[in-house]
Amino acid sequence: MQPLGGTLRWSAPEVLRGRATPDTSADIFSFGRLVYFVVTGKVPLEGVCKEDVMKLARECSVLDPCLVDTSFSLEAQPFQEECKLLCQKCLAYDPACRASSSEVFAELDAWPRFSKTQDQVLQAKDVKEPILAALEQLSQQHTISHGEQHNLPRAPTFSL
Repeated sequence: MQPLGGTLRWSAPEVLRGRATPDTSADIFSFGRLVYFVVTGKVPLEGVCKEDVMKLARECSVLDPCLVDTSFSLEAQPFQEECKLLCQKCLAYDPACRASSSEVFAELDAWPRFSKTQDQVLQAKDVKEPILAALEQLSQQHTISHGEQHNLPRAPTFSL
C-alpha cells in the first residue's frame, strides 16, 4: 500500500480505501468537496472523526453526507441550486458515475453570467470564479503529479 496524500475529508473514497491510484475522477470528487466548502463555508464532514470518515469510504455510502447538509439553503446565495447539483455530479461514490473535468467546465460555463442587479452580479461572480479557479488548479496539479494531459477549455472571464 502506498502512502495516502491529501486530507481525509477531501479525498475520494477509492483513494481512502487504497484500492486505486488517484486519477482525474478522484480530483473531481475533491473538487466537489471544495464546491461544498465555497458555498456553505463548512469543512466537509466537519465534526466527523477519522475512523468514521474511513468507515464511510469502506461502506461506499450512496449519498455523500455533504449533500444532506441543510446549509444549501436556496435563499442564502445565488447559484446555490446549481452548486448543489454540481456537488451531486462530483461526489458520486462510484468514480465511473462522476462528472468528467470537461463536463464540470461545461456545466460551469452554462451558468448565467449576469443577474438582474449589480449586487447579484457581484455575488454570482464571488461564487463562480473561485470554483472555476479551483478546478483549473486541480487540473494543472493533476497533470504535474500524474503526467496526464487534459484538453480543458480556459475558465470563462467575467466583465461587469
